[in-house]
Amino acid sequence: MIRAPAFAAARTAWAEVKLDLGDARTARATLQALVAQSPRDLRAALLLNEAEDALGEPATGPVATECPTERWVPPAVVASCMLARATRARRDGARIQARALIETAAGIAPDEPRLLARLGLELCQLGAVDRGAALIQRAQRLMAPGAPALAWAAAAIPLGRGRAGTLPTGVRPVDPEVRLLVARESLAAGGVGALAAALDELGPGARAHDVDLATLAGLRPDSPPTARPAAEDPVRAYVEGLRARLDGKLDVAADRLRHALAGHADACRAAGEYRATLRALKQKPEASAFVALRAENSGCVNLPRP
Repeated sequence: MIRAPAFAAARTAWAEVKLDLGDARTARATLQALVAQSPRDLRAALLLNEAEDALGEPATGPVATECPTERWVPPAVVASCMLARATRARRDGARIQARALIETAAGIAPDEPRLLARLGLELCQLGAVDRGAALIQRAQRLMAPGAPALAWAAAAIPLGRGRAGTLPTGVRPVDPEVRLLVARESLAAGGVGALAAALDELGPGARAHDVDLATLAGLRPDSPPTARPAAEDPVRAYVEGLRARLDGKLDVAADRLRHALAGHADACRAAGEYRATLRALKQKPEASAFVALRAENSGCVNLPRP
């Protein structure tokens, strides 16, 4: 006979696999039953949050409030909670809060490969590509190469460094961060047309729950310019710079791209667009403009030589 804790752990692991295979509804049903039976099972509760995120539903459980601080809580659970809060903060546009949470989570994460891969992906989405790559490489030593969570996280590294690579084929995890990865790769590899097609495939619900996807959607020709927020946002600056370049407004493009050179996933691509814009204007960039980018993404192919 399988003891209750072992049975619960097996069902939790099974739900985790279902999430990585793209089946959020089955995972949610399993996890709802587990949480109903064991409300103090934080691991199951956090995975339920993950399934709810994938389905665009309101968060319940620990991620909706503060992460647990009791000493008995395993570091993996605390790191998972911080990751969940960081991803929600990123999707809400609270980039500074997201970065602080994910850095703390990365500092305490144990050698759990799926957790390390997802932490690395989130760091890449926030522009910290070197730090994210280190975590993903750590996960690669512990996880099967074809595991979906690992394969998709690894794809964020070359994309973040300015190379349009090939996304994994086959199953796609339900992680909303993967949706953003798909949109970013589509833009990098195929331009605005490919981005528009990817956004159509993802559906309006994805944009409604992710400020970065909604901002990238502003590149579509039929999208009206959006009002600039009170606080400068690097993704919005990147999109505004790209739109200005497409419209031939090079002075505007240079100004906007100058504000997009760090702090987000496509800062390296913004650097390439910025340097190309300045060349067209017969101007040279200041070396100081790339200090922050070099510090968080030293492998960026668009960095000027020191």
